[in-house]
Amino acid sequence: MGPRRHHNTFACLVHERRECVMDLVRNLHHLDPDSRILLYNGGPDTELLKGLPVERYNAVVHPGARPMKWGWLHDFALDCFRFALEHEPFDTMTIVDSDQLGLRPGYSAFIAEFLARHPGAGLLGNVQLPGSPVPLSAPAAHARRELDLWRPFLKKFPDGEAQFVHWTFWPSTVFSAEAANDLVKLWDSDAQLRDILSRSRMWATEEVLFPTLVAMLGHRVLTSPCRYDVVKYRVQYSTRELDAAMSRQGSYWAHPVPRRHEDPLRAHVRSRFQEYLKPTTSVEAVEAARVMALQGREEKPRPKLLLAWPILSEMRKIEGWLSEEEADLLMASCSHVLCAPGAPQSVVEVGSYCGKATVVLARVAEALGTAARVHAIDPGDGVVGSRDGKLERKGATRHKLEQTLRSSGLDSMVHVHFQQAPQVAWSEPIGFLLVDGLHDYDSVSADFHHLEPWLTLGGLVAFHDCVDYFPGVKLFVQELLRDGRFRHVRTAGTLVVLEKLAECEKPQVRCLSDQPSGVTLRSIGILSG
Repeated sequence: MGPRRHHNTFACLVHERRECVMDLVRNLHHLDPDSRILLYNGGPDTELLKGLPVERYNAVVHPGARPMKWGWLHDFALDCFRFALEHEPFDTMTIVDSDQLGLRPGYSAFIAEFLARHPGAGLLGNVQLPGSPVPLSAPAAHARRELDLWRPFLKKFPDGEAQFVHWTFWPSTVFSAEAANDLVKLWDSDAQLRDILSRSRMWATEEVLFPTLVAMLGHRVLTSPCRYDVVKYRVQYSTRELDAAMSRQGSYWAHPVPRRHEDPLRAHVRSRFQEYLKPTTSVEAVEAARVMALQGREEKPRPKLLLAWPILSEMRKIEGWLSEEEADLLMASCSHVLCAPGAPQSVVEVGSYCGKATVVLARVAEALGTAARVHAIDPGDGVVGSRDGKLERKGATRHKLEQTLRSSGLDSMVHVHFQQAPQVAWSEPIGFLLVDGLHDYDSVSADFHHLEPWLTLGGLVAFHDCVDYFPGVKLFVQELLRDGRFRHVRTAGTLVVLEKLAECEKPQVRCLSDQPSGVTLRSIGILSG
């Protein structure tokens, strides 16, 4: 039997920018796939991690996370210790800040080898011990001034006062499972400790409290074998400095790396590791051998897979108003129609603005390999809102929409009509219709009724911004449902999807088409409020 595998857990405190959370998760998993990733949402947005596909990267979300305050992060560590000790057995837990990135593979094996040579280690980090000849770090110096406050607690431990204080720089600090277990037991059982800390003005509690307690509990506090050339506090690095660090043995981490997905440093690390796409064991090599073996033989087409995450990631960068929850429903509705048997039916969007939803719809059609065409209808004038409320003029958007489609490579898939919807001559079946132009009742009605005769039975129509602050949209949808030809399918955010159950009676359609501009369903008395 070979040596037992070392189990490391990365404890990651995150609080903003979903795309950067995923970038961090993919970075950690690519470089150390055997390590478990524990994500802790310490920010105010309780939806931050909702729906992220983290499980595929050996990650789990802490179910009891609570908002944290900068400089007071000991609760985050204790919560992670408790959860992992109960549910995710580990040998070491490594603290990873949200603006931290890994720089080389093999981290957990490197740490395991060091610990094997240093039994009894409870904490590894960029540590400063009591009596160090170098000046105390600011958090340690501040805590040292509270010696009188802490003295009654310190007297419980042999040489407790002499151990006050230890310090570690928090990013990349490592705790052993034994030290983590002892810290949780001490915290839960010692009311005096909790009381003193509640009266303390200590800051960066996690950097001072934990190494000091670990030492007093009898564990060794050691300098980490990892290099700290690019692991510092509030420093800006160049890509050249990152390259230099990555060339040195022991350089496993970089901090801080700005939490912007397209930040040059973050993009540089992604590029260095092939966008985190190349697997550590070559699946491509196995596939290439399989294809070689099949040469000369006909093979079934590969299945078309619709992946939501790349589409959502692309959508976030485009100007406009569409939440991820709404985009998810948009993708599901569009794919449902495009996967239906029969001849391909058009996907039509009314109100494209800069192309946010347009790209979502086109990417769905592209992923499914359908022959259906996506049509975007928008005058390109940048006017949004409702005529019976407040119209906003954002400036011409024609160029922005064209640029969005060009840069995404979707310009050949999307037919753009720079017109108002009622001005577009239409003559082909529609499977999915998105109504998202101006949001007053008359505009919604005109857009819908011009195209609805071409919406097939079983086809879907989506209305965006069906919400109280656009009463015209909400009233129109309510009247449509009362009419009985449509039924509600799903709502996400302000996006409502309906299914067409029956055609409109021909006399009614003919009558409507003959009416002068401005006549609506309400004004001719077909529907009442």
